[in-house]
Amino acid sequence: MVSPKAKCMTAGQRSTVNAALNAAFDEGICFESLNAVQEYLKDLLSEDLIGSFGNDIFDCYLRLKASRGRQLLSPSTEGSQLNTSETSLEADDRSDQSDTVAPIFVTEEEPVFPITFYRARANDLRVVSARWCKGDISYISEEFASGQVLTVRKQRTILNWSPVGKHEWAHTVCELVPPNQIPQCQVALAENHGKQDVEDIEDEQENEGPDTDPRSNGIGTIHP
Repeated sequence: MVSPKAKCMTAGQRSTVNAALNAAFDEGICFESLNAVQEYLKDLLSEDLIGSFGNDIFDCYLRLKASRGRQLLSPSTEGSQLNTSETSLEADDRSDQSDTVAPIFVTEEEPVFPITFYRARANDLRVVSARWCKGDISYISEEFASGQVLTVRKQRTILNWSPVGKHEWAHTVCELVPPNQIPQCQVALAENHGKQDVEDIEDEQENEGPDTDPRSNGIGTIHP
C-alpha cells in the first residue's frame, strides 16, 4: 500500500491549484514561502489537498511564476487574443444594454464565494469571485469579460463554470453589466441559473468548452 506522502496530485487537482494560483498572480499577489501559499489557498481548496500536497503545490507556484516571468520578456499570445476580444466587444451591438436590469442579490450581505471557470481560447481554468442573485438571469462584469478572452455576442456570454474543487460543470448564459452593478464580485449567478444554456451566440461552442468537465477530454486538457 502506498503511503499518502508518496501519492501525487491528480491532473484535476493540479488544474484546480493552478487556476487558484493564476488568480493570485492576476491580483498582483506574490508569495515568498510555502506557508504563505497555503495561507492564501486555505479558503479555496480543501485542507486535505493542501496538507497532503504542500510541496507539490509550492512547485506549481514556482513553475507558474517562472512561466509568467518568461512571458514578460516576449510578446504574449494571450495578450494578442485579449486585444482582439476587446476590439470585438467594443464593436458588438449594444442595443440590448439599455434593457438589462441590475441584479438583486439574495441579501445585501450575500457572501462572496469562488468558482472555477473554463476559458476555451486560452485552454485554462481560472478562479473568479461570485455571488447569488434572485431570479433566472445571471450576470457578469463587462470589464471582467473583456479581459478574459470570452466570446461575447449581444451583450451575453456563456460561462462554463463549477464550484471550486468540484466537478459539477454548468453552462450558464450571463448578461454583461457595468462592474458597479455587481459589487464585490465579477459574476452574479441566478438562483435559478441555467446549467445547459444555449443561445443564438456566434461561436458559443468555443466559449462553452466541453459538455462536462473540461479536464475530462482532449479538448479541455490543462497542462501545468
